[in-house]
Amino acid sequence: MSDTEAEPRLVFTGAVWKSGLRALLSIVIAVGCVLWIGSGIEGTRRYSAETTQFVVWSCLVLSGGMALFSFIRILAPPRLVLTAEGFLVRGFRKPQLVRWDDVLKFELFERPGSSMVGYILHQGAEQVRDGAFTRAMMPGFDGVIAVFPDETPFEVMQVMVAWHRQYGAEGVRLSLAE
Repeated sequence: MSDTEAEPRLVFTGAVWKSGLRALLSIVIAVGCVLWIGSGIEGTRRYSAETTQFVVWSCLVLSGGMALFSFIRILAPPRLVLTAEGFLVRGFRKPQLVRWDDVLKFELFERPGSSMVGYILHQGAEQVRDGAFTRAMMPGFDGVIAVFPDETPFEVMQVMVAWHRQYGAEGVRLSLAE
């Protein structure tokens, strides 16, 4: 590659509007809880006042935490960065590069209401930092990519498969042979 050629790079950025919607919903729930607390929490025939109070305060704390998380995601949305060397996800933690050569294949991981791009590494490849959690929750995968761009996970997976073919070990050998 000459000095004038730029390294190929593609960035998928998480959809900020989804974080904004989540923040708005969290604020509405928190305001509702504050208004309920301000009007006085009374028990019902079915639940005692202490139980109702615990539920309302728990909703207030959880919705406040979700609003804070959502604001952070608005200011610094997660990014999936594809380069000729591999891919990495930039989120809250320091990103870890996963090399194309280490990836065996990509698959769509689907559950009701959500889907993500999962990947399986070659035997002996360097493990992903949060891979133990992923392997426990999503058997068969060494890692998942949960950046939620405006593109569907299937579209993101198709792009990643194309980059894997082009820049993985086989793709490099093919381009060198030409």
